[in-house]
Amino acid sequence: MRRWRKISIKYYRLNLEDVVKKVTRILEKEDNVLIAIIYGSAVRRKIVRDLDILIYAPGIALRDLLKLEAK
Repeated sequence: MRRWRKISIKYYRLNLEDVVKKVTRILEKEDNVLIAIIYGSAVRRKIVRDLDILIYAPGIALRDLLKLEAK
């Protein structure tokens, strides 16, 4: 018999202007990043589960992309 675990989902309250400022501050230091777009629920709501950011950075190495994600 299979047991199911409870799934805990966290929600976060955010201010989109603050998020844009922080993301801009981080990404403007990256030479490879040409475009960044915040999309998804964070654009429409103040309480979200995640933050979706599209980043166009041609030629960026996977390792560098993962480091950028961690920021």
